[in-house]
Amino acid sequence: MKRVCVCVLGLLVAGCVYEVPLSNEPQQVVDKALLGRWQTTGADGKVQELLVLPLGPKEYLVHYPSNAKDGIFFRAFVAQAGEVPIMQFQALGTAAGDVPDNGRVYHFGTFRLDGGQVVLRLLNEAVVSPDAKTSEALAQAIGEQRQNPALFGAPTVFRKQTK
Repeated sequence: MKRVCVCVLGLLVAGCVYEVPLSNEPQQVVDKALLGRWQTTGADGKVQELLVLPLGPKEYLVHYPSNAKDGIFFRAFVAQAGEVPIMQFQALGTAAGDVPDNGRVYHFGTFRLDGGQVVLRLLNEAVVSPDAKTSEALAQAIGEQRQNPALFGAPTVFRKQTK
């Protein structure tokens, strides 16, 4: 699974965007190369950590930022939007027990494993509207834009932590 896949770390931006999932069924087994602790440094110079654990044979438990007391836990798995594999993230809540209450609990994006780093790009809500009312409508909107270079936002690079 070292190919580009779509992954929704809406974890990287404030708040989740989409109300509907692409799928309720994971499409691929967990890639063990994604498991572990990852770090990125923001424009403000602050280090943010991402923790990725297996939740089952085809699902991940993601915590971001895992080095902050208000980090969010996500259920994640690879879904499919037509020919495009997509990582779907569903916000579950925080360690303090806070849970999302506005219905917008999903993010989607791509990732590419590159040696000791993972490059993440979130689905661009200016290209694919967050107002899709069904999973089918969302998948169709993504599929229609698959050739659009602006389909995904700017990359964020996380480096694998070995200690």
